[in-house]
Amino acid sequence: MQNVTLTVATVFSVLALILSPALAVGAYIMLLLLYPMWLVVQLGTLDISAHRIMIVILLLRFLLNGRLRRRFSWSRLDTWVTVSMAVYVFVFLLTRPFNYVLENRGGFLLDTWCVYLAARFVIHSLDDVKSMLKVVTIAVICLAVMGMFECTTGWQPFAGLMRHTPWRVSARAGEQLTRHGFVRALGPMGNAIVFGCAFAVVLPLLWWTRWHKPGSWRTMAYVGSLAAVLGAMSSMSSCAWLAIVTVPLCLALEKKKEWARPLAWSFVLSCIVVEIISNRRFYHVLASYSNFLGGAAWHRAAIIDLAIRHFREWWLLGYMGRDPGWGPSVGMDHTDVTCEYVEAGVYYGIWGIMVFCMVIFTALRATIRAFRQSTTKEAKSFFWAVGSFLVAHLLIWGGVAYFNVLEPLLYWVLGIVASTVLLADAPVPVLRRAGRASHRQTPAHVGKLSY
Repeated sequence: MQNVTLTVATVFSVLALILSPALAVGAYIMLLLLYPMWLVVQLGTLDISAHRIMIVILLLRFLLNGRLRRRFSWSRLDTWVTVSMAVYVFVFLLTRPFNYVLENRGGFLLDTWCVYLAARFVIHSLDDVKSMLKVVTIAVICLAVMGMFECTTGWQPFAGLMRHTPWRVSARAGEQLTRHGFVRALGPMGNAIVFGCAFAVVLPLLWWTRWHKPGSWRTMAYVGSLAAVLGAMSSMSSCAWLAIVTVPLCLALEKKKEWARPLAWSFVLSCIVVEIISNRRFYHVLASYSNFLGGAAWHRAAIIDLAIRHFREWWLLGYMGRDPGWGPSVGMDHTDVTCEYVEAGVYYGIWGIMVFCMVIFTALRATIRAFRQSTTKEAKSFFWAVGSFLVAHLLIWGGVAYFNVLEPLLYWVLGIVASTVLLADAPVPVLRRAGRASHRQTPAHVGKLSY
């Protein structure tokens, strides 16, 4: 399989060089969705995936392009993402052997910060986002068809390939699991939860592409959005189903924006009331009612309890690479951390939780500001879609920790956020109506930047 991986990496690396920058990043997301990250090329002690080879080629191309470098401008979100990367690397340096840190954090940065930077370099208008999403839409439709096929027939074409991964995998990895008579689709991710949640990440952006001009690509926006919903459902994962309910609910509020604030406050007050009158913590109640398909909702709530109970053990530098030892408390032989916030603490201590929350808070705050500054319906709809992603995932991350393809997808979206909010913050706001700014722009600028 190494030869196959090398061939795939070569083909997509060529695409990274010949396609337009936005389409090249879209091709990277396509590769991310359709080819397993765990099929790698081994180079000594290094395990290099096709995705990492391609992102290196992409970044080298962008860094050597003077025009793209000159158009890059720093943002507050860039600062916090960079600070978070520094924390994630520095804590590892303090707690793990240097050789391990070099390999592990090198791969981590390629999957996160480099993907973020790639999106930052290429987006200079909403048209760039549309170009990128054309490729992603095709990938999502293919992935959803695969998921529905797996779910209904039980044939999982990628499951057998897990034996080619160079590292030890769980004895249950790739095992065919069923719920309510349907097989849980794994796709190229090898994990049903990751497979389902990947669709929830891209759904808001795919739904926004309905702002294409009438024609085939506008139709593809609706087809892609439906495919994302069906793909998430094919995973038969409660986390994915929660995501695919929460994200569309946030998107639907775009038509009733005045309901958003009352609903948000109602949710917060409901949690407080439940905490006071219930004999359980409010997150136990939330976990119970969000468990659509059965599964270990109690386990997710118990992990939060254990993190609070053992706070003194992990708050400074996490567990320094060791298993927290919480497994026996939840009937497992190892600790499965099913909460993004708790996982940040287990790996990086309280500092990891703080910088992660600051990244998301900064992104959400910038998105809200950009939404208010934009005056075109298309731009407002875009920032509403991105805001829906962020708000929905603040809840979803309470029951799932992102790994595998979900990490690069998250930082890809954050890169899109950082680039597009700068368009709204520009001295001549490029997301305002063209007629209001035309007297201050040259014809070339109007053609490229106004909507």
